[in-house]
Amino acid sequence: MAAPKDLCDLSPSSFPVKNNRIAVEVNSHKTELVCCKFEDRIFCIVTQYQKLGMLVDVTRENVLEETDTATPSYSTRVLLGKDEPMTHVLAKTLVSKLDVHKPIILAMALKDTAPSSVKKLAEYLTQLVST
Repeated sequence: MAAPKDLCDLSPSSFPVKNNRIAVEVNSHKTELVCCKFEDRIFCIVTQYQKLGMLVDVTRENVLEETDTATPSYSTRVLLGKDEPMTHVLAKTLVSKLDVHKPIILAMALKDTAPSSVKKLAEYLTQLVST
């Protein structure tokens, strides 16, 4: 049975999912970052194991302060993997600099979770999402 014609004619320019990827070295660990921008959410992968690892759903919420300024706050929910406090901290730290309002599905597989490494990864992820 042949595939429908419209599925065979997908070219990168007509495919609706925009994606970006980079490979970097952070504290001697080869790291790959991938970002796919879907219409309703963003899917990001940060891996040092070449695996998806844990999946975390991250949603941005704005909290109004007394000065009427909105401060972003993030709620996290582990979809796959160990639901540990460190998982939530890592996810919130990685997405904290992103200026997006869509929900984010974050896949993380990290060897190095040192604060300096995670901050560097957050910078790379911010660059990736903003392009």
